[in-house]
Amino acid sequence: MTKRLTVSLGILLTFATVSFAQGAEEWARADTRFWFNGEFLLWRLKSAPAPVPLITVNDNPATIAALNEAGTRILFGHGSPESTNLNWFAGMRFTLGSWVDDDRLFGWEGSAFLLERRSLIYGTGSAGAANPVVAIPVNSIVPFTVGAGFNPAGETSQNSVGRPNRISAHLNAKLWGGEANAVASLWESDRLRLVGVVGFRYLDLLENLTLSDTINSGGAGDLFYIKDSIGTRNQFYGGQIGVHSLWMRGRWNLDATAKIAFGPTHQVMSLVGESNVIAAGKPTLTTPQGVFVESTNRGRYTRNVFAVVPEVQLNIGYQLTQGIRPFFGYNWMYLSNAVRPGNQIDRDINPTQNPVLVPPGTLTGPAAPLANFRSSDFWAQGFNLGIEIRY
Repeated sequence: MTKRLTVSLGILLTFATVSFAQGAEEWARADTRFWFNGEFLLWRLKSAPAPVPLITVNDNPATIAALNEAGTRILFGHGSPESTNLNWFAGMRFTLGSWVDDDRLFGWEGSAFLLERRSLIYGTGSAGAANPVVAIPVNSIVPFTVGAGFNPAGETSQNSVGRPNRISAHLNAKLWGGEANAVASLWESDRLRLVGVVGFRYLDLLENLTLSDTINSGGAGDLFYIKDSIGTRNQFYGGQIGVHSLWMRGRWNLDATAKIAFGPTHQVMSLVGESNVIAAGKPTLTTPQGVFVESTNRGRYTRNVFAVVPEVQLNIGYQLTQGIRPFFGYNWMYLSNAVRPGNQIDRDINPTQNPVLVPPGTLTGPAAPLANFRSSDFWAQGFNLGIEIRY
């Protein structure tokens, strides 16, 4: 009796499992016309490039923390242990689509995503006098005189001349984009469906690097403030093709999407400098020159370059009902040609053009620094958690 009951229960469970799996696959293939996806994103971006040293320190107060002086260490920028990665970006992505015919052969789909703006701030300072010196290292292509001090051409620095100062570097980034596609069913079986994608993609990467030095000039309320602000923007516009696949087994399903877009990227580079001398009881003296941004390179520059944007998405989902499917996945996106702030720094400078540092500010010798677009690649990748609703 017990043996017969065990066999009967086994047959019943097997039948129920098969029916459950078949039913779930029918739900996934049901004649729903519209779909909507809402996703939470947690992505990382490729670290901000810093190909030159930006902040140095030297424990010897008799130095200026130049790169060619014994004991100089790099605190931030190329050659330092400090990371320029902005860590995890939170964001959202929404997708809306529909089949336009009853046979679900042709349709459309639109999608947009937005990541939060994130920042990284590094700062350090010195109490001046007999304390360590912190500075912004540069390479002067000409000799120059500041006050009574003569400086030969070569490695030097923007430093506080023994006074208290604080130097900070501020990086920030923001990424968003969207796409509009036509979709067409390529092939379908009981467990697998392939859909072709063709359409348009837009991608927008906005970044900024600010480097500043604030010096206590000696008197109460007397300050010298110098700042560089380097901003970049990459706007990609391109046509794209791709394929989307959905594989089903029971209520579980796996969907993968691969797309590649080709087109121009409109690149913008903005270089802004500023020097301020604040003295008690006197008007503030302000000039549009900084450390790496001078009259020879400041301004707004644009160009258009060809770029490629491939993207891969991989999701694992579970069919709760005929119209509701939560899913979890991974996303990778790449931009082949991007202009980014740190790459735009030219550390070869001619300080004679800065009227605050070298009065009267008349350029003597070769023009430097110069504004030149310097490109690199860029990627974004991370995880997504979402829900799909079909009806």
